[in-house]
Amino acid sequence: GSPVRVGFTGEQSPACPSGSASDMLVEEKAMGEALLNAAVAVGILGGSFVVTQWFVRKMYYRCRRCGALNAKRRSQCRQCAESLP
Repeated sequence: GSPVRVGFTGEQSPACPSGSASDMLVEEKAMGEALLNAAVAVGILGGSFVVTQWFVRKMYYRCRRCGALNAKRRSQCRQCAESLP
């Protein structure tokens, strides 16, 4: 029969030595997949951040006096009434 591993204690049966080549390959593949998943997640979050910042710059002015975001159609800041460009 095939060797059986003991579950939650981390112990292994004598028929299955620790660190076998097939176990290492499986662990490397899992690590590679985890790194790829992390890279994809960072890429998605980074891309959405860039798009959001681009949208904000195109649609809003930031008041020089108080820092509030104002729609470009406004002529005065909605918080401090400073004249906008």
